[in-house]
Amino acid sequence: MTHLPLACLLRTISNASVTDKIGGARHDWIVAPEFNPSMEVGRALGARLRDHRAELGLTQEQVAELAGISRNYYGSLEAGYADRVRREPANPTLTVLRGLAYALRCSIGALVDCSTTAPRTHANR
Repeated sequence: MTHLPLACLLRTISNASVTDKIGGARHDWIVAPEFNPSMEVGRALGARLRDHRAELGLTQEQVAELAGISRNYYGSLEAGYADRVRREPANPTLTVLRGLAYALRCSIGALVDCSTTAPRTHANR
Protein backbone atom coordinates (compact mmCIF):
# COMPACT_ATOMS: atom_id res chain seq x y z
CA MET A 1 0.00 0.00 0.00
CA THR A 2 1.38 3.40 -0.99
CA HIS A 3 1.05 6.25 1.50
CA LEU A 4 0.64 9.82 0.32
CA PRO A 5 2.59 12.61 1.97
CA LEU A 6 0.44 14.85 4.16
CA ALA A 7 0.93 17.87 1.88
CA CYS A 8 -0.35 15.84 -1.07
CA LEU A 9 -3.33 14.62 0.95
CA LEU A 10 -4.28 18.14 2.03
CA ARG A 11 -4.16 19.37 -1.58
CA THR A 12 -6.63 16.68 -2.53
CA ILE A 13 -9.27 17.39 0.09
CA SER A 14 -11.59 18.88 -2.52
CA ASN A 15 -10.91 16.11 -5.06
CA ALA A 16 -12.37 12.64 -5.22
CA SER A 17 -9.08 11.03 -6.28
CA VAL A 18 -5.38 11.77 -6.68
CA THR A 19 -2.42 10.21 -8.44
CA ASP A 20 0.58 9.54 -6.21
CA LYS A 21 3.60 11.26 -7.77
CA ILE A 22 6.00 8.59 -6.51
CA GLY A 23 4.24 5.34 -7.35
CA GLY A 24 1.78 6.63 -9.95
CA ALA A 25 -1.07 4.81 -8.18
CA ARG A 26 -4.54 6.30 -8.12
CA HIS A 27 -6.15 6.74 -4.70
CA ASP A 28 -9.82 7.37 -4.02
CA TRP A 29 -10.67 9.24 -0.84
CA ILE A 30 -14.03 9.52 0.85
CA VAL A 31 -13.84 13.17 1.79
CA ALA A 32 -16.57 15.79 1.60
CA PRO A 33 -15.60 18.48 -0.94
CA GLU A 34 -16.41 21.27 1.51
CA PHE A 35 -14.07 19.92 4.20
CA ASN A 36 -11.00 22.10 4.58
CA PRO A 37 -8.64 21.42 7.52
CA SER A 38 -7.50 25.04 7.60
CA MET A 39 -11.11 26.21 7.91
CA GLU A 40 -11.73 23.74 10.74
CA VAL A 41 -8.77 25.20 12.65
CA GLY A 42 -9.93 28.75 11.83
CA ARG A 43 -13.42 28.02 13.11
CA ALA A 44 -12.01 26.48 16.28
CA LEU A 45 -9.92 29.62 16.86
CA GLY A 46 -13.00 31.78 16.26
CA ALA A 47 -15.02 29.78 18.77
CA ARG A 48 -12.30 30.14 21.39
CA LEU A 49 -12.08 33.89 20.78
CA ARG A 50 -15.85 34.21 21.12
CA ASP A 51 -15.93 32.09 24.31
CA HIS A 52 -13.12 34.03 26.01
CA ARG A 53 -14.68 37.37 25.00
CA ALA A 54 -18.09 36.32 26.34
CA GLU A 55 -16.58 35.19 29.64
CA LEU A 56 -15.06 38.64 30.10
CA GLY A 57 -18.20 40.47 28.94
CA LEU A 58 -16.30 42.44 26.29
CA THR A 59 -17.46 43.64 22.89
CA GLN A 60 -15.60 42.84 19.68
CA GLU A 61 -14.57 46.48 19.50
CA GLN A 62 -13.09 46.41 23.02
CA VAL A 63 -11.09 43.24 22.32
CA ALA A 64 -9.86 44.59 19.00
CA GLU A 65 -8.71 47.84 20.58
CA LEU A 66 -6.87 46.03 23.38
CA ALA A 67 -5.27 43.66 20.85
CA GLY A 68 -4.21 46.48 18.54
CA ILE A 69 -6.21 45.32 15.52
CA SER A 70 -9.28 46.63 13.70
CA ARG A 71 -12.76 45.56 14.77
CA ASN A 72 -13.42 44.26 11.26
CA TYR A 73 -10.35 42.03 11.37
CA TYR A 74 -11.28 40.77 14.84
CA GLY A 75 -14.81 40.03 13.65
CA SER A 76 -13.41 38.06 10.72
CA LEU A 77 -11.12 36.05 13.01
CA GLU A 78 -14.02 35.30 15.34
CA ALA A 79 -15.98 34.07 12.31
CA GLY A 80 -13.02 31.85 11.35
CA TYR A 81 -11.81 33.91 8.38
CA ALA A 82 -8.75 36.00 7.60
CA ASP A 83 -10.68 37.56 4.74
CA ARG A 84 -14.47 37.24 4.58
CA VAL A 85 -14.69 38.32 0.94
CA ARG A 86 -12.25 35.68 -0.34
CA ARG A 87 -13.31 33.28 2.44
CA GLU A 88 -9.72 32.54 3.42
CA PRO A 89 -9.32 30.69 6.72
CA ALA A 90 -8.12 32.57 9.79
CA ASN A 91 -4.33 32.60 9.95
CA PRO A 92 -3.27 35.35 12.37
CA THR A 93 0.39 36.16 12.96
CA LEU A 94 2.06 35.41 16.26
CA THR A 95 2.01 39.14 17.03
CA VAL A 96 -1.77 39.25 16.54
CA LEU A 97 -2.21 36.12 18.67
CA ARG A 98 -0.11 37.70 21.42
CA GLY A 99 -2.30 40.81 21.32
CA LEU A 100 -5.47 38.71 21.42
CA ALA A 101 -4.16 36.67 24.34
CA TYR A 102 -3.37 39.90 26.21
CA ALA A 103 -6.81 41.35 25.47
CA LEU A 104 -8.60 38.15 26.50
CA ARG A 105 -6.39 37.53 29.55
CA CYS A 106 -5.34 34.05 28.49
CA SER A 107 -2.34 32.32 26.98
CA ILE A 108 -1.71 31.99 23.26
CA GLY A 109 -1.93 28.24 23.81
CA ALA A 110 -5.49 28.59 25.09
CA LEU A 111 -6.42 30.20 21.77
CA VAL A 112 -4.66 27.82 19.40
CA ASP A 113 -4.93 24.42 21.09
CA CYS A 114 -6.08 22.20 18.24
CA SER A 115 -6.01 18.92 20.12
CA THR A 116 -9.81 18.87 20.29
CA THR A 117 -10.31 19.78 16.62
CA ALA A 118 -7.85 17.51 14.83
CA PRO A 119 -8.61 17.37 11.12
CA ARG A 120 -10.53 14.28 10.10
CA THR A 121 -8.91 11.95 7.59
CA HIS A 122 -10.33 9.50 5.09
CA ALA A 123 -9.82 6.71 7.63
CA ASN A 124 -12.04 8.12 10.37
CA ARG A 125 -14.90 9.73 8.45
